[in-house]
Amino acid sequence: MNGQKVMSKSLVSFSFFNFPLTQKWWALRQMQHSDLEIPGASFAKLLGSGGGSGFSIKPDFGTYVILCIWDSFEKAKSWEQSATFTTFASKSHSYQTHWMSCLQSYGSWEKGNPFQGYEMAHYEDGPVFALTRASIDKTKLLSFWRNVPLTTKALYNSPGLIFAKGIGQFPLVEQATFSQWKDLDSMKNFAYQSDHKQVLKMANNEGWFKEDLFARFVPVDLNNFLT
Repeated sequence: MNGQKVMSKSLVSFSFFNFPLTQKWWALRQMQHSDLEIPGASFAKLLGSGGGSGFSIKPDFGTYVILCIWDSFEKAKSWEQSATFTTFASKSHSYQTHWMSCLQSYGSWEKGNPFQGYEMAHYEDGPVFALTRASIDKTKLLSFWRNVPLTTKALYNSPGLIFAKGIGQFPLVEQATFSQWKDLDSMKNFAYQSDHKQVLKMANNEGWFKEDLFARFVPVDLNNFLT
């Protein structure tokens, strides 16, 4: 492949951009092109965000995220020098990219699972990331949003939570949460032992979601990813 290194494990990036007031309108207008064409990425999305942690009906017009799943290691390495990244970075007052590899993924996003087809990463210890995404059935919107505060409270009160942000492409009907945890046990305790478990059971029983996806990730050092 022209000397490029071939990846067996997934390489995923979440780039967060924080925009000043003068650039919020520019950033919002970019959402009309939320399906991105990024050289070297098999899957790329521009995502808006919600206020606070977890799902939120209130938008955050100052924070946007570019999610990429990379098939080209060389393109991934040069991501922060690419035209798309530098344009967003030049208009933001701060930005940060989280690099990671998928540990586990199930469910679907637009009728497929973009994180599958790779060798899964292995977890030993240390921090983990999680992505929970759902496309909500319009007939179940009231039930979903009525129960969001219970899940959000459980998230806020979870020991081991480092960071969480609600993200998504379409307000109200498509919601996701990106979170970082001290370790895998902390994330599992939230998922399976808090009020979140009760709400998830209700969602499954009542068919709130047209599709949903859950993925776990381990952080990686991009410089040593294939060495």
